[in-house]
Amino acid sequence: MQPTVIRDVPWDSELAQEEVFGPVLAVGDADGFDDALRIANAVRYGMSGTVFTASQARAFEAVERFEAGCCT
Repeated sequence: MQPTVIRDVPWDSELAQEEVFGPVLAVGDADGFDDALRIANAVRYGMSGTVFTASQARAFEAVERFEAGCCT
């Protein structure tokens, strides 16, 4: 299966909420840092998350506020 990127995914869609088995990346928009954390914390299965940022302070804040079992 070819890797697939699907953009403009609504965050309440099955693709965004359920685990996908395969090389698939769902991409959507957030209105800034706080909205991105709200979206991340709104998923039903918050098993893990990853934060990418150039700011160490923002990374620590995100990890602190992330509601998941594991955050890197």
